[in-house]
Amino acid sequence: MAMTVKLVTNNDALIAYVDLLGTTSLYLDTRITVKKKAETIYGGLLDSFLDVYKNSFDQEEISEHFYINIYADSILISLRKKDKEGARKMLNLLMSLQLKLAFGEETGGITIPSRAILSRGEYFALHLIKSSSEMFNPENTSISICGGKGMVDLDKKLEGLPVGVYVTPDVLSDIIDSEFKSTVKVRREKLFFVAQPKDDINTLLSIQGLKWSMRRGPMEHITLKDVIRAGLEEGGLTNPFHSKHIRDKWYPWLEAHDNGIHMINRLRK
Repeated sequence: MAMTVKLVTNNDALIAYVDLLGTTSLYLDTRITVKKKAETIYGGLLDSFLDVYKNSFDQEEISEHFYINIYADSILISLRKKDKEGARKMLNLLMSLQLKLAFGEETGGITIPSRAILSRGEYFALHLIKSSSEMFNPENTSISICGGKGMVDLDKKLEGLPVGVYVTPDVLSDIIDSEFKSTVKVRREKLFFVAQPKDDINTLLSIQGLKWSMRRGPMEHITLKDVIRAGLEEGGLTNPFHSKHIRDKWYPWLEAHDNGIHMINRLRK
């Protein structure tokens, strides 16, 4: 069996890790068909990401600067080529993707909350370039092999954190001059929540209106913009805001953009 693979290793890689929230609630919701669930995750993980990705980088950067692994309900991106602007560009991608998922643009109107982190660490990945075996036919086999201590560290760092994009201090120093100037420290940790630019967030949604609507009962699957409208008019609320567990993960994000908190707390299980 002829097989061509590429093994990538890096002891100090710049890594972005995206984790979708509310997917368990989505999967267990018997009101939604299996096909709709699949389309929602496909839209969130693939369509939303690819749209933001192509709008964040030029063609040379897309083809040469990054390694990408998409698996389960997560995305891992590693900087492949040294770039002094790499951290700023990757942060811009994470911030744009978060809003795109939140507004349900590629997910059939279903809001998907997410959290992401940008940091440095050990990373490896195996990429299957070509295989002569039918066993590895892409129609039948899905291969995504990636790992390393850095990946484990990022997963642990995100555990229990509310919706948001987070950076470690070493990365923060690289993006200090970017448009993302507002940060909130995670309590007792060397980790920072990065806020969306105020002008952008004010244009996209009414923080006070969304906070009010999230205290109402569930109705149907609608976007954040519709949640605000429905909340103000009739108290509607979409899944995955359906459960208190998921709603609690949104409140700090809302408060941080409304200047209501000066510290992010890790949520207890």
